Formats: sequence, structure tokens, C-alpha cells
Amino acid sequence: ARAEQVLSLYPMANSEELRAGIDQFITDTWFVRNARRMLLGSCRVSAAGWQYFFTRASSVVPSWGAHHAAEIGYAFNTLSGHDQPQDQRLADAMIRYWVSFATDGNPNVDGLPTWPSFDAQKQDYLELGDNITVGNGLRRTAAEVLDRVRRAEFAAHNEPR
Repeated sequence: ARAEQVLSLYPMANSEELRAGIDQFITDTWFVRNARRMLLGSCRVSAAGWQYFFTRASSVVPSWGAHHAAEIGYAFNTLSGHDQPQDQRLADAMIRYWVSFATDGNPNVDGLPTWPSFDAQKQDYLELGDNITVGNGLRRTAAEVLDRVRRAEFAAHNEPR
């Protein structure tokens, strides 16, 4: 009943766009939407949260792009097969952010772009890729549509009979 709402988020006119649309749908439903829900929950209590979006495409398997868990080698400086200088620069920055967060609960450090905490209105995040930049509302429209569809489906299946 709500398929058109979801399909409108992922335009697919050919097989290449179909693959990209499927990948984006999986990313949105498995990762973006759930992380956003957790972060919105943290806004209701006194715990700050920080969102990141890893976009550095794999140089080991370029066809995978910036796939799930690709950031782990950067966060732990276990880059294997990544021979581009920007890979080591990104790993160095991520290690500094992670150590700062583990040390005092705030990832921000001198000399790197400020990583804003997440708030319900702006929904800021830090993009970690070829450059480190701040964005806001990561896939917000898609997440909101998917949330509405999920709530409607849940309500439809839990109506008294």
C-alpha cells in the first residue's frame, strides 16, 4: 500500500541505477534510519551523541565504494592495501577523534574540523571521506518517509479486530 512512497526515494531507470537504489535502500533501512532513531532518542535525555558518515571509497575493492565497516581499518589504523596518502591522513584524523571521545566523551580535538553534536533540529553529522566536512540532515527525507511507512504498517497490523 505504501510502495510508491518508498520507491520514489530510489529512482531506478536502468540496471546501474537499480543496483545503486538497492544499495541505498539497504543503507537507509539498516543503518541510517536506525542510527538516526538512536540519536533522536539521545536528544531526549542528557547524553550527547555524534553522527558520522564515512564516504571514503575503498581503494582495495573500488566497486564496493564506502561500504559498511570500511571505516574500521581507518579507526584502528590497520590500513591494508590502502596506499593513497589521503587514506593515512583520514586514519590519523579518525584516530584522534576516537581517542578524544574515549578519553573525555567529546570527539573534538584541536587542528581538526569541529564535529558538532547531534540535535533533533539540525541533525549535524561529520562526513569522513576525501575531505572532512560537516553536513546536516543525513538522508533525512528518506528516514522520515521510512519511519512514517513503518509506523503505518505497525498500526495496520496492530488494529483491534
